Amino acid sequence: MDKYVITSLMFLLTLYGIGTKTAVNTIHSFLESGDNAIEKISYVYENQLAFSGELIDLWSALQPENSVSNITLLDDAEYGSIIKDERGNLYFPANKVDVSKYITRTAIFNSSLKSQNRKFVYIQAPNKMIKGYTPKGVYEYNYSNQNADDFIKGLKKAKVDTLDLRETIKKEKMNNRELFYKTDHHWTTQTAFWTFQKIVELMQKKYGISVDQEHFYTDLENYHVVQSNEVFLGALGRRVGSSISGLDDYTFIEPAFETDYAVYNGVQSLETPIKTGDFTNAIVSQDIILSNDVKANKHASYYEMDYRLLKNSEQSH
Repeated sequence: MDKYVITSLMFLLTLYGIGTKTAVNTIHSFLESGDNAIEKISYVYENQLAFSGELIDLWSALQPENSVSNITLLDDAEYGSIIKDERGNLYFPANKVDVSKYITRTAIFNSSLKSQNRKFVYIQAPNKMIKGYTPKGVYEYNYSNQNADDFIKGLKKAKVDTLDLRETIKKEKMNNRELFYKTDHHWTTQTAFWTFQKIVELMQKKYGISVDQEHFYTDLENYHVVQSNEVFLGALGRRVGSSISGLDDYTFIEPAFETDYAVYNGVQSLETPIKTGDFTNAIVSQDIILSNDVKANKHASYYEMDYRLLKNSEQSH
């Protein structure tokens, strides 16, 4: 048989296999997911394409080497490229932004609160682009730190209180390797807990607000901390494939003390809670945290998804 015929048949059989498997996945997802048709289609598109991980790995492996200034650029259909540094960290590209209108709006908001005798502080979250750690070549494609610098500078000029946690990281000489996931743009749960500690400290020392005076809730010793190795493939890793990015460790943190919560989704209602119970039942998504699928978004283990407005409250007894 002609080699071209054999190649064509193999290609068609491969497409048939992928299509059949995807169809089966689609049927299962429509039966198991919610009633919203758009949510179902989105879920299938993002999660149910058969062999999607293997196909992404193959695509990344076949890309020509494109290395500049100690970084590698990997083609991406949506973002143009995904950036990989010499330590294996992945980054989204980010354009330079004119932040002047955001400075003006924040200053107006601050003045409005001040006229009502209310305090306001802008807290600049840590950025995966860490000065002195991230290779300089990444800065040619990601301007997020420069945008933040411009924004903070403008706020200070407008007399708006700020807390720049990027500077706090430098002062405390933190281990930069543990602040962010390699395969994702999000900070780790440990960094999130550290941020919580710094915000409480700011409220106490600068604004005299009585919060956790006994330092109980800000003490990590009062929490269960469970680390799992190589169990998480982040948003960036899913775009280039695990063979290129590797897998991240994930640390789960939950209170070791008694809790009782009511959680409200502000978009729906601030009157009726969407979940109630202790921290594990009200805050944690068990399906995600217990999943063995590396593509399960471990970062969303708390609350399961991003909410535009979310309210927590302790239940009264």
